[in-house]
Amino acid sequence: MPIESVLRHLSHVDSPDIRTLLRDIYGNQASILFRWHVDPDARVDRGILISGCQSNETAVDDDGKHRRPYGLFTDELCSTLRNLRGPMMSNAELVETIRDKLRNEHQHPCLYCSDRRADAPFLRVR
Repeated sequence: MPIESVLRHLSHVDSPDIRTLLRDIYGNQASILFRWHVDPDARVDRGILISGCQSNETAVDDDGKHRRPYGLFTDELCSTLRNLRGPMMSNAELVETIRDKLRNEHQHPCLYCSDRRADAPFLRVR
């Protein structure tokens, strides 16, 4: 028996339109990648994400010079903020500074946000 016949029998689907089937079964929450109607709030610039490394890299852990274990990115972030003199760095400047310090660790921190938020001061605190 052809697999198409088996699938049609098991799923009771007469249409090749899988999108409609998923919507009928799961509503608008069929998957994180599937939205029947796009949520207008999803396009609003609301956040900043700073990652310790790129998606194809592994974040390196500290070598144990501290009592508590944490990653090199966190160590460099804390060190950079502790030693900061002068005006607060922007989000982009902070990530670039840390990225430069980690250049030999095969780890490249990333900043994900709009240009407006990239130029904003980190946490807006001093």
